[in-house]
Amino acid sequence: MTIQRLLNFYDTCTISSMNSNQLPLNPSFKASLNDQVNEIDTFWKSQDYVNQKKAEALKQAGNVQLKNGKYKSAIQLYKRSIELKPNYADAYFNLAKAYKNNGDLALSIVTYKDLLKISPNDVEALSNLGNTYKETNVLIEARKYFQKALDIDPKYDAASRSIKEIDHSDLKRNDPVAAAEILDTQSNETLQKAVELVKLYAPPDISENFAYLNVQFGKTNSMSGHANIAQYENDTKSITVTDKYRWAAPEVIAAYLVHEGVHAKDKDPYTSIQEEQDAYRESVKFWLAHNNGVKDQEMDYAASLYLIDPAKLDAKVKEVYSTRDGSIPKYSPNHGLSACALENQNNSGLTKIKNYIGNLLSKQPKLSPQVSSDQGLLCDYCR
Repeated sequence: MTIQRLLNFYDTCTISSMNSNQLPLNPSFKASLNDQVNEIDTFWKSQDYVNQKKAEALKQAGNVQLKNGKYKSAIQLYKRSIELKPNYADAYFNLAKAYKNNGDLALSIVTYKDLLKISPNDVEALSNLGNTYKETNVLIEARKYFQKALDIDPKYDAASRSIKEIDHSDLKRNDPVAAAEILDTQSNETLQKAVELVKLYAPPDISENFAYLNVQFGKTNSMSGHANIAQYENDTKSITVTDKYRWAAPEVIAAYLVHEGVHAKDKDPYTSIQEEQDAYRESVKFWLAHNNGVKDQEMDYAASLYLIDPAKLDAKVKEVYSTRDGSIPKYSPNHGLSACALENQNNSGLTKIKNYIGNLLSKQPKLSPQVSSDQGLLCDYCR
């Protein structure tokens, strides 16, 4: 038996001291180890372990359904998972999100509260609960949960900007003129600081373009029901950041400006999967180096994928953008097309280039001007 072999090893193991004298291993350590491995061995054979593995499998199946927009199926799978593992915090988190996506905000609120009984310091759950209350226009409760998240992590920007937004809404009801002035001042200061960060720390081929780019807050386009966080428009040489981020930290805005700056440096109206991947990589590298401790759900998620493996971030970007826009091509003129054509030329000559271009045009959607955007990757995020 593997455990017995392990115990036999420790039974005969000796440790050399600095003067090379052989010292027998402490017998109490072997006894403690024996107790621990027996406990683990017992758990592996227990119904609790079987239920845990079933619960995890059901949660993973629920994640697939959630990502595919089959919210009712996801809800049933998460509920079955929780029945088998009542303290399964991740299943509660995903269940709350599935309820919300299905339009059941009341059930989402109840589920987040059940999760917080298990894990009261879950900042992400607290902030999500605040957002759900905010969508139901129960702003007092929303602010309470945002504040709880901020008390636990003062650098958590989603909670910070939400509190500022709620407080500004209160002021707007009482003194709309003063509220408008404060909002304009805040917006201008945030954009100015964000652009300064980009000019100081972004790569030169990105930062130099901000000498002529117009940066503003405003309404952004939507794709498959998901509004852009930021977008670049080549015709007007402008970057628009969604109004929803007016109260965000400058570091957060700067990361999104870097993303759009990758689109802007092309000086063309086209985008592609490759271009979005390049933009995410640059924004994540900027974020990791210059976030000043600020936490942002979207940027932190993208950064975590990049730190695991840059290819993992690329794969997620491809998945999200190709799902939301089936017409988006794999390459655009300054992101992949030239390099692929050159490689083909070096390998096989003019004939292969013609074949390559012919295949490309037959398999890829025709390039058409688009608004280059950053929509975020968290829409289908689940634990």
